[in-house]
This record gives sequence, C-alpha cells and structure tokens, in this order.
Amino acid sequence: MKLKTENQFLPAVQVQVTVKQFTPQVHQSTPLPSELLPLKDAIQIKAAEYWLELGEADLALKELEALPSRIWKCGWALKTRIAAMGALRERDEMSVQA
Repeated sequence: MKLKTENQFLPAVQVQVTVKQFTPQVHQSTPLPSELLPLKDAIQIKAAEYWLELGEADLALKELEALPSRIWKCGWALKTRIAAMGALRERDEMSVQA
C-alpha cells in the first residue's frame, strides 16, 4: 500500500458559513434570563429532581425551599416544584383511598 504525499491531496477551500447554520436549536418556553443560574442553585434543583425520581416528593420540596427566593421564579425550579406538589397530591389521594 502506497501512502499519499501532501501534494496528492486536494487543496483546502475556504467556505463562508453564516452563524445561524451552526447555532443549536433549543426549544424553550421562556427566553433565557439575563443572569445565569448559579451552579449551587442548579445542583440543588437537580437534587430535587433526583428526589422525585426516588419517589420522595417531600424531600424534593425541601431542596427547593432551601433555594433563595429569587430562584423560585426560574422556570426549571418552578416546573420541578409543580411536579413535586403533584406527586405529593397523588400520594395523599392514594393514602385516603386505602
């Protein structure tokens, strides 16, 4: 097998590409906030999600309640809180039926 030398390859071509072609499309219901979520708060919201996956909605709510009140308005925190409240409501309905 014979290896190719540099002059056997085609020359490089410059291509002009608009930025829009490589911008990932993220579907969001709300625009990005002007201020990014602090890492500590993001980890706390993620912990609440994990508590929900484990079926511990009350512990998920405790995680969310420990967040600073300004973070409660964040869409991610709000959706997680709504999911936790729904899980608690379902659990309460199950215990009443039993």
